[in-house]
Amino acid sequence: MIEIDDDCVWTYGARLLKEFAEILIAREESTSKVQDGFEARSRYLIVDLHNDESVILDGHVVRQPDYEQSIRHKRPPKLVEAILLDIIKDMNGGTLTDAFFYRVEQALKGTPTGDAYKQWIKGRDDIDRLTALLNEQRDMTLTNCKGPTTVEGQVSQVARLNKSAVMGMVHNTSETELEDSM
Repeated sequence: MIEIDDDCVWTYGARLLKEFAEILIAREESTSKVQDGFEARSRYLIVDLHNDESVILDGHVVRQPDYEQSIRHKRPPKLVEAILLDIIKDMNGGTLTDAFFYRVEQALKGTPTGDAYKQWIKGRDDIDRLTALLNEQRDMTLTNCKGPTTVEGQVSQVARLNKSAVMGMVHNTSETELEDSM
């Protein structure tokens, strides 16, 4: 977690930094180094040139490699329930009475949860047959997933910089020197 002293007075417009960070993230994401995973210790000096506030941002970023995950196309649960109700209705002569729905409601309320459910389901071989049948109807897709990233950072206040000296460095730097430094 990164915290900034409340004593700092920054010029409004932090969204500009957010936009800049999003551009850097997009560029970073397009590199193969990011896709393969990396660890970095970043260090940035952030200066508000209107009021000379400045901080150093030290960070440790760990990005795990990107990966593919098999994800089942999910059939909407209401569709599965409707199909099962249609089958039950056909088996029951075309009607589902209030008594039937009451029995279903009581059965659902009586079904255990958590670890007890795992034990309860083991004795129901028909569930495995139904699961196998439904799995045949669900295609598997490969989805590209970004590797998880952890970020740790620390902000430290630095002495106020001489704004005219900093601006002089910027103005005395040629365009090609600026481009070469990127």
